[in-house]
Amino acid sequence: MQLTDIGENRIIFLLDKIHYGDDYIKLLYAYAIYDALFLDEAEPRRFLTLLKKMRTNAEARKYYGIETSRDREKADNIANTEYLNSYLEFVETGMLAEDADQKY
Repeated sequence: MQLTDIGENRIIFLLDKIHYGDDYIKLLYAYAIYDALFLDEAEPRRFLTLLKKMRTNAEARKYYGIETSRDREKADNIANTEYLNSYLEFVETGMLAEDADQKY
């Protein structure tokens, strides 16, 4: 983390693929280090791509192998119907119609 605090330099970390989805990579993500490359993918084109455009949080989670089920639901535009039905029941029951807006 201290390396990223030095100056205005961009640092692209190189990682061994054994860290894919493990606690080490989760720690890097928690420190907002989104621009790392696995060694087997370290090639000039990928470096240039990262230098030109930093990864977003969601892109980093996917690349690092730490995607959540919520990420996949959003990507596939699906909703967990159990949660959705519970939420709708909460909003629609026991309230006056004008109070439903506040719950939403």
